[in-house]
Amino acid sequence: MNIDYICVGDGEYAIGNIVRHLRGTIDGPADGMWEKLDDGSVYETEPHQIGDLQALPFPDYDIFSKEDGFNDVNSSIFGPQGKLVLPVMTGRGCPYKCTYCCNTPILEGWKTKKTFLRKYEPEAMVDELIRLRDLYNVGYFEFWDELFLSNLKFVRAFFEIYKEKIRLPFSINSRVEVMNEEFCQTAAEAGCHTIWFGIESGDEEYRTKMLGRKMKNQQVIDAAENCKNAGINRLTFNIVGMPLETAENMRQTLKLNQTIAPEHFFFFPYIPLRGTPLYDTAKENGLLLTTKKNLHYLSAANDRQFTLNMKECPDLLTQDEYNEICMEMLAFQERNNRLSYTEGNQDGVDSVEDKSFNLVEDSKEIEVDLAAAQNRQGGLIETVRNLFRS
Repeated sequence: MNIDYICVGDGEYAIGNIVRHLRGTIDGPADGMWEKLDDGSVYETEPHQIGDLQALPFPDYDIFSKEDGFNDVNSSIFGPQGKLVLPVMTGRGCPYKCTYCCNTPILEGWKTKKTFLRKYEPEAMVDELIRLRDLYNVGYFEFWDELFLSNLKFVRAFFEIYKEKIRLPFSINSRVEVMNEEFCQTAAEAGCHTIWFGIESGDEEYRTKMLGRKMKNQQVIDAAENCKNAGINRLTFNIVGMPLETAENMRQTLKLNQTIAPEHFFFFPYIPLRGTPLYDTAKENGLLLTTKKNLHYLSAANDRQFTLNMKECPDLLTQDEYNEICMEMLAFQERNNRLSYTEGNQDGVDSVEDKSFNLVEDSKEIEVDLAAAQNRQGGLIETVRNLFRS
């Protein structure tokens, strides 16, 4: 692999260390990094674990600006027409240990668990959002925290100040366990436009046993209904082709989403992440592929052909069944998706800016096809906008 260094913890100081290391201005290894040596071995240093976010400056967004500023930059999953959608993080860390998520080994390796869930002070965070809003003419914030609701005390205080001082629509990532009527209503009053939440599998038993997600289907349905009643859009995340998943498991995922009818439906092929419990399950059952095509996950939707990312288990889920159910999911996605943003739309028609793109397998460049994008209707390619468009 053509990788010389890996940052294994928080990167603010580690990146500075590697710059000085490569310049030769410090002796020894780059603290906070793992380095591959000439003999192929790896020299490991302790990961940096920054427990106090207040000690760090806020991120510098100027590195993403173009010659015309931010007029041709968008980092949004979806984006309102004529609005700059800016991703922001109010904190770091997630307390849950989902078996498929990279957060689990990170949490388990964190020395002081009390400092793993970190948030900026609400007042300081809002002041920074005001600065970003005014500096870049931001029209919509997306909060990219692993879990925006990791600290409910912060959330309550933040919503109150945000509603008073920012007054811009925003999206957050949440869990169905905390999406009760009161929370959804409070979020809506603060300007919440969309809540993203993971379902992953529609089969309760599989979801609990294999994924470490213990919510009941009725909880999922109730949370989605609470969002809808509060006027908040719902965006669901789902995973397909997981270890020991059956065709019926996949059908239950589609069925649950059809019951909810979220404004936006995402499904992704399972990717085995080293160090996660579900990766170990796949490895123990001999399901890992030793060779596989270098396909971006969007390519399957673009090509209308879905291929399992692990070895086939014909008694559980065949390749043909997997492709067939994925095609049903894609049809539901394209038919059902209706995520919209209407503020300032004088003709009253819901609209979302189309920033679609095509991906070419094994190509170093992204092929942008604007004419085709204008003609396509819905779909995964159309709704995952090109991140940091060039």
